[in-house]
Amino acid sequence: MEKLLEIVLQISLSTAAVIGVLLLLVPLWQKRYSARWRKAIWLLLAVRLLIPFSPELSVTPVQMDMNWQAVPVWQSAAMDNAMPDAADVAVTGDAVQTVSNAAQNNVAVVTDTEEATGMQVSRGEVWALIWLIGISLFLLIHGIQYVIFYRKVLKNALSLPEQHDLLRQAGAGLKLRSYPDVLVSGEAQGPMLIGFMKPMIILPERIYSQQELLLILRHELVHHQQHDLWYKLVLLVANAVHWFNPLVYLLIGQANRDVEQVCDEKVVANQDMAYRKAYSMTILQAMSNNRGIALSTYLSKEAQNGKKRFTAILYPQQYKKGLLLLCVVITAAVGISGCLQVGTDAAVEIDEEALKGMGAELYKQVAPWLPEHAIQNTEAYTFQTGNNDSQRYYTWKELPVEVSEIEGGTWPAAYVQIDDKLYRYQHMLEVWIDADTQEITAFTYYKDGWGYYDEELLAASSFFQTEESKQHYVEQFAEDFIPDGSRLVFQKDSNVSGDYTAMDEKNHMEYLIDLDPVTGSIHSYQKRFFHLAWQNELENWAVDQYRKNMGDVIEFPLDIEAKEYNFQWKKDGQYILAYPSDRFYWRPKLTTQMEQKLERLRQIDEQQYEVVYRSYQGTFLKRFSSYIVADIAGKNKLDLSTAQLYYYDETNSAWKPWDGERWQWEKNRMQIEWTAASYARAYCEKQREAMSLFGVVDGIVFSERTYRYVYNSVLMDHCKIATTNLDGSELVALQVELTTEDDSVDYLTMQLEKVNGEWQVTGAWLEK
Repeated sequence: MEKLLEIVLQISLSTAAVIGVLLLLVPLWQKRYSARWRKAIWLLLAVRLLIPFSPELSVTPVQMDMNWQAVPVWQSAAMDNAMPDAADVAVTGDAVQTVSNAAQNNVAVVTDTEEATGMQVSRGEVWALIWLIGISLFLLIHGIQYVIFYRKVLKNALSLPEQHDLLRQAGAGLKLRSYPDVLVSGEAQGPMLIGFMKPMIILPERIYSQQELLLILRHELVHHQQHDLWYKLVLLVANAVHWFNPLVYLLIGQANRDVEQVCDEKVVANQDMAYRKAYSMTILQAMSNNRGIALSTYLSKEAQNGKKRFTAILYPQQYKKGLLLLCVVITAAVGISGCLQVGTDAAVEIDEEALKGMGAELYKQVAPWLPEHAIQNTEAYTFQTGNNDSQRYYTWKELPVEVSEIEGGTWPAAYVQIDDKLYRYQHMLEVWIDADTQEITAFTYYKDGWGYYDEELLAASSFFQTEESKQHYVEQFAEDFIPDGSRLVFQKDSNVSGDYTAMDEKNHMEYLIDLDPVTGSIHSYQKRFFHLAWQNELENWAVDQYRKNMGDVIEFPLDIEAKEYNFQWKKDGQYILAYPSDRFYWRPKLTTQMEQKLERLRQIDEQQYEVVYRSYQGTFLKRFSSYIVADIAGKNKLDLSTAQLYYYDETNSAWKPWDGERWQWEKNRMQIEWTAASYARAYCEKQREAMSLFGVVDGIVFSERTYRYVYNSVLMDHCKIATTNLDGSELVALQVELTTEDDSVDYLTMQLEKVNGEWQVTGAWLEK
């Protein structure tokens, strides 16, 4: 509903500009163009007000941002200390890999806070509700007025005697297919046409001469011929939708005056002065001092400009054709709306060249919070685009030193290979910005490839004497660096030393700060959109997707554990949630063939059967990198009907949507790994009966070495599938690492094939 309101405001403001110009020029164009053309233009503008469409321009000259941020329902819409709308931000998993997962431990805090603050609504929802209430009241008031007026006038109304002949005489030359009924009512204050499905001419209980009666009837018949009641209905609906726009009311008034003038011009066309004088006097006497209702041709003195109207009747002019004017108005009404953008998603052209030159200035913003002289040459940086159109990031790399290998836990991007030699940068800085707002959304400083510090370094901390001094330093950073950061309360994570997190539930923002207590610097900062309810919705939705698409071959005793999210953002009407590692617990379903094999094993060796069956009953861990996109519907809700789950394709280094082929591929992979791990476990334990459940045993020679890993869950982590085609049409080559007690490694290489719908090991050999 917020989006619809934005469109209505955009159209209302842009069309109002055209209406305003036309109203100012009314004295001029009344002299040049007939009322018929003016009437058509007002109708065009009214229809424009009802069409929720505007052309999309690459550059929008005029933008009006609306503050739609969420607030508790009891809070005032105007808060003195309200933060501006936080930038929609996306931070890649790479950019924040070193940020600890403090948010996992803040879920309970957020939940408690949301329960305490109550239901959150956006200002957009409040204004949309007010707009809908205004429409409802407008239509309700006019509807009640119409019904009361209709019933009152028709009460005890009588048909006009000899109306058939009178109507035929009055409508001569109008080429009417049908004639409305003519009724006389004591409640009517003047003549009028009323009724949509069954039009009726209502006359007051007044004595008219034959000529007056014919002139009044012809006047109303012309309204009937021109479909003026329907014309007025369009005006009324446009007025209801744009009840807040005063220029629309002025348009309605001018349109009603031109409706009457068109009718007058039609009645007196090709008539002499005597006829026009008689018509003018008849219209003057028929006017009432009371105001009528909107959906009738009631003649009210208040609504008419008598002097100009009667001048036009008595002295008709020759007018120009208004086709050119009509085309100009159409172009203006549509074109101006394309030049105005209302709402929070206003499209802004991003000046890439200007952004490229911002690196040195951005460094000045983060430099006070980094180790002294962290970067020597602030002009030597690279500029890149992130995962979405709003992301841009800057990278500084200095002082490379030669190393022999990439150390575990260090940042891979901190390494470079030159002439077959490997180097690691001693200093590296990444700064991320939102390209629309140019606001820093994240930065990370890496020293010797590390963006975080281990417990030994923390234990040697000397910069901060107390935990309170660390907290104070972080809060000082927030107050100086984050807009209105003084409102935020950062809490130290209880599990990961050095990490601080603050939640701004009102604006759905989360701030993460990693503190280096040794040097007294901020080595990592991140801001991201956070919506706990949406996160939980998407987590449950993801679980349902896995179950729905993989449940025919896999059992799910446990849910997916997806608490280690590393970026979220809201952008262009969508909410994106990414997890670097979904912990997916599962176990395979037993096929009929496998159950038969297990039963035979039980008969042969009860003890071995128990070992194998317990292995099956256990749960196994699988990790996925997930990326979920869902549309944001009206009332600030997620629309899961179009939600899409993505997986990370490491071969192409890109996110790709899950489809039927990918689901089948993943099911086959999990079955293959479980079969291979089960076979390898039986091999390590030298159990031929168990091996036979999963494949061949003939020709297999057991190693004399003792292996350390004998559990399926561990062995599955050591499975390396060499084949990419897993649809069962060809053999799958797979290797499992077997670690011995002396820490050496053997490799059990297997070939797997799908036999009767079940994966089996069809060949195996050991490589030392």
